[in-house]
Amino acid sequence: MRFIRLLQRSTLREQVKAMDAVVHAMVIALNPSTPMPFASGAVAIWKRLENIVPRSLCEATVCAWSADELKHDLLVEQPLFLFRCDERLFENDVLFPCYLRILSFYLSASRTFLLQKLQMNQNGRDEQRVEREELTRSLIGAQDSAVVQILLEICGRFKNITVHRLCCAHIHQMFIADPVLSKLVHFQGYPLRLIPLAVREIPSMHICLEFVHEILALADISKRVFAIVLIAELAQQYKIESSFTRVELLLDVLTTLSRALTTDENLRLLSKVVPSLGRIMSLFPQISDDVAHLLLRISSIAASRIAVSATVLKTESCMERHLITLINNVLCEAASEMAGLSMKS
Repeated sequence: MRFIRLLQRSTLREQVKAMDAVVHAMVIALNPSTPMPFASGAVAIWKRLENIVPRSLCEATVCAWSADELKHDLLVEQPLFLFRCDERLFENDVLFPCYLRILSFYLSASRTFLLQKLQMNQNGRDEQRVEREELTRSLIGAQDSAVVQILLEICGRFKNITVHRLCCAHIHQMFIADPVLSKLVHFQGYPLRLIPLAVREIPSMHICLEFVHEILALADISKRVFAIVLIAELAQQYKIESSFTRVELLLDVLTTLSRALTTDENLRLLSKVVPSLGRIMSLFPQISDDVAHLLLRISSIAASRIAVSATVLKTESCMERHLITLINNVLCEAASEMAGLSMKS
């Protein structure tokens, strides 16, 4: 600790000379028992050095944080290797901002490297040049979307709330820099449990209202489930006309699907989105009757399925019973809420 205090009072030249010691301090700070003043002091000096010797500092820090030998040139070509760093970083809200700065540094360096590589290969026919440009853009997009997916995964795996917010803030900046990236990430999808966090903590998630209906139109049931949950969360976060428009479309699509899909497909789809539909009933009382009608229709389908297969043992935990219970709970909650509103008025 005394060393950090002395280094903080040192000149910038002396701090640069002590870069290896600063990097070592950043490793010590990985330990959860490291005193906060020590970790904060090391980070403050690190950020100061970043402005002077970014390349050597970033490379040295990554090497210190990783068991693998991650050199600068390798990270420029494969910035995703940064996620091989010590996982304690993802629980350390003091060091994690530095990690994100390193990530930004290498993503930018990688993008520059790919574009320079493209410029060096401008020979050939126009069609070949166009194809190479498209491949380069696709590679950059795939790389960026992978970063977003991994940052979301960090939010799902690790419990540090501050780290979650830092991840979401970083994703927000990436979405702002490239709005197409948001569409790419959401067409890929991510775990449903992370949608509320993403909508709540990433300010640019309102962009999804522009294309979420396209995800809903996909034939893949898992994509439709993702779109429904996303629409419900967006509607709760952004109480604007476009949210209501998407909700109305959602109901039209679900009503159509309830008639067009097989019973199995209907049950699989609805069993995962009933809570979201319940939230929509609460948000938009003017369409709660339509939602209730849809839920009752699906509940009757599930009940019929149980009756038809009466000769087969159906446990209390079977999908049909689970779905009926879910629907009953949602409808009861909606009725209680409506009754409460009536009493207040």
